[in-house]
Amino acid sequence: MVEFRNKTQVGNKVFAWARVKDLKVSPYNVRPEVTEEEREEIRSSLAKSIKELGLQQIPVCTSNGEVYIGGRRLIAHDELGEEWMLVEIRDATPFEQMIASYTENFHRKEPNYLEEGRLFLKMSELGNISLRKLAKKLGLSQGYVKDRARIWERLSGHGVTTLTFEQARLLALDIIPDDKREILIQRLETGEIDTSKLQRIISKSKAALQLIEQAPTEEIQKQLKAEFEDVLWTEDLSFDYLEYRWEFLVNGKRKLKKVMLP
Repeated sequence: MVEFRNKTQVGNKVFAWARVKDLKVSPYNVRPEVTEEEREEIRSSLAKSIKELGLQQIPVCTSNGEVYIGGRRLIAHDELGEEWMLVEIRDATPFEQMIASYTENFHRKEPNYLEEGRLFLKMSELGNISLRKLAKKLGLSQGYVKDRARIWERLSGHGVTTLTFEQARLLALDIIPDDKREILIQRLETGEIDTSKLQRIISKSKAALQLIEQAPTEEIQKQLKAEFEDVLWTEDLSFDYLEYRWEFLVNGKRKLKKVMLP
């Protein structure tokens, strides 16, 4: 049971003093947990600011004391040993809480594209809406939301930590087999290839697969895939040699123009 004191209504908003020990960060706050490093930052920066200047932005909580906007301000009050904190009481659905929390938090520092992708998918599920409609509700482009959601779906299981957004966006393309994706991630993280080389590898491999799919029979397609399996998704793929093999298998003769063999 949350104890609220001195409730005051201002327009359509309700404010009150809440006992700090009765409050908790909502599970639908987009940053429900903090690391020890973040907690130390709260102690040295936010808590110090609140002590010297007072609370500049009032946290928002539900009537059962779950803070979904201002979770770090709650932690700061706890670190300061404060007994009471001024809050706005505003009940909201889990979906509404996440929308409000995201809007509050992610403009403050460079967002993590993986974490954003996870949040977009969670919000889409909670609100039972498409990513397109979610993007509109958040005031973001569809590409921004869909790219990050796809990155989370494709890369979150690979332990990705050092990739740039552009590298992650390329690696999350649906056309890349998961085992090849894992190899490309490792090669990027070890510095064996860079973004330019990754782009060339993906571009050539996509074109190669499109050419293979144009072979007139399934048998030829399977043969070409088997022949080029080891070099697809690598810089060793020779598109000229693939064209040569395609012509030879389809027409029973070699191409007339000179080609470079691998």
